[in-house]
Amino acid sequence: MSKLYTEIFDKERLAVWKKLAILRDIGALAGGTGLALQLKHRISYDFDIFCEKSVGKRFLLRVKEIFGKENIKIVIDSSNELTVLYKEEIKISFVYFPFEARYEKIKSGSIELFDVRDLLSNKAYAVGRRGAWRDYADIFWCLKKEKIDLKGLIKETEKRFGGVFSEKLFLEQLVYFDDIEDMAVEWIDAKISNDEIKKFLSEEVRKYLR
Repeated sequence: MSKLYTEIFDKERLAVWKKLAILRDIGALAGGTGLALQLKHRISYDFDIFCEKSVGKRFLLRVKEIFGKENIKIVIDSSNELTVLYKEEIKISFVYFPFEARYEKIKSGSIELFDVRDLLSNKAYAVGRRGAWRDYADIFWCLKKEKIDLKGLIKETEKRFGGVFSEKLFLEQLVYFDDIEDMAVEWIDAKISNDEIKKFLSEEVRKYLR
């Protein structure tokens, strides 16, 4: 079992994390929280669970039983996604994600997590389809800390997502920042400006294309 930094959670989110153990058969934790638990690089507030099968209507009943129906507000309820707000504050999403992980999932005392390499290819795929600023921030941090290089990230993403991932579009989006909203990132033990992230990513793409 790998070291996980559960101290990134406040009291309420730690409670959610523990309750997710009951749903370990459903999927694995993805997103920024999956990365932050392994890397302790920033605060992440939401829980994104990627599921190998579509979530059915009866699954909502199970979620209400675990978290308390009085604590749950439905945001999205479809065959491919169930997103709820827990206590009006914590977003929990269960999303059908048909792309198989390339690496063994990380065991924990709660739900499993995707390996950092799979989490980063998820981020690259999201950026290629116009992701959120936190996707750019996570890629920046992992490139900066040499968890992976840009060439390796592109190769990983191509192998995982095949023809639905465009290297050209990904690189274009990675240096286009004009229409990205919600640019606040709460880093742990670091002060990193958005301009620093933009400059670094632009330079990485320039070097890659050279």
